[in-house]
Amino acid sequence: MFAGRLSRGSLRLRTTRPPMSRSLPTTLWRTYASSPPPFPRGSNPSPVANAAIYALGAVGVGCLAYAAYDAYDIWRNTFPDQVRIPLKRGIAAKNAGDLGEGIAYKREAWNIAKQLPISSFRPPEPYLTLTGIAVDLAGDLEESGDVAAAYSTYSEALESVRDAAGLTTAERMRGVEIAVKLGAMVEDARDHPIIAEYTHHTRLDISKEEEERIRVWAVEEVLRLVMEVQEQTTGKKSESVDFANLKLPSGITKADICVPLLKLGEFYSQHNKPMYAMPLFMQSATLLIANGGDSVSRNDLCNGARLMNNISELVLRGQPTAEGLATAESWTLRSLGVLKIAQSKGKAHEPDPTCDTALAITLINAGMLRERAGDPKGAQDYLVLAMKQATAIGLGEAVVEIQKTIDRISQKVGVKV
Repeated sequence: MFAGRLSRGSLRLRTTRPPMSRSLPTTLWRTYASSPPPFPRGSNPSPVANAAIYALGAVGVGCLAYAAYDAYDIWRNTFPDQVRIPLKRGIAAKNAGDLGEGIAYKREAWNIAKQLPISSFRPPEPYLTLTGIAVDLAGDLEESGDVAAAYSTYSEALESVRDAAGLTTAERMRGVEIAVKLGAMVEDARDHPIIAEYTHHTRLDISKEEEERIRVWAVEEVLRLVMEVQEQTTGKKSESVDFANLKLPSGITKADICVPLLKLGEFYSQHNKPMYAMPLFMQSATLLIANGGDSVSRNDLCNGARLMNNISELVLRGQPTAEGLATAESWTLRSLGVLKIAQSKGKAHEPDPTCDTALAITLINAGMLRERAGDPKGAQDYLVLAMKQATAIGLGEAVVEIQKTIDRISQKVGVKV
């Protein structure tokens, strides 16, 4: 169903600025058309607002390399003495309620650790241990409100991985996870700039170019990982990734691969570069849905359907013509088709926020596209279904907007719904 390949060179940083394009004018479309899909995993934010519209889900910084500080045997073999002592003191201080002292000790541990040869840390994955110290410190710095210092610490951890050779898959994915976290911090600072004005939070001022570099590196790294596995599987060198038939590396999930692609696609979409966002969304959808077989989970189908809505919006934004409208509608109809398959996999009366919201969004978009195509009756039909779905799952704001749109269409055509 999709063009399922993405070339190794297609995601390099671009220096030319593509032409600016206009957003879709309709408030309803703007609000719901391109909501990024949620993934039912761990921690990190991204544009996750609520289960209805946003969820970064996806890739977080993962588990730290150490657990409870009193597991002495593990600590003795994992950390060098000069690191272990301040690290234990830092964790003890935080557990006793003194975050500031805890940060001071953990900063001491990190400053020592990053100067030591990597052979000082226990194999086979010493970089998980090393970066775990930085991740824990950065988390405490975030908690204290010093987001600038937290960002700097995460960046140091990322550099330690990026500059290393001979990493395991888990260590390489730690770098990807940290890069995704850095992108999320930039995004959060951009979306909530007023926080620093009225709280003890420090400002985080990162350029668009730096954000792009971080996000591109994360995508390139997962592409390198999956391409290596693809070449091992096929026995052939390749310059592109076959997402439709991709064999995932051991310990790697679809979410691990999709989230960096989605976040970079979202970045380009927000900066009016739909031609760069499109392949990222398409390949993510290809990986999630694959060939639509029984092995594809319901959640993956619904996430793939939501991505098709992103694609539909991008098509129309970049090509606001009759041909573009027809293409956008075809993606929306594909989304509805995939959601129908997903519904058949669910249990009766069992709520699924991802799928339920995806259906509401897709019906809204279908209605808006029908209106733009000059079919008010078809638009009303879809929007009525959308309002029923939005009402059923408690999307109050969406219900209000849908009703306004239905009323507006009714006034035009003189048919009250």
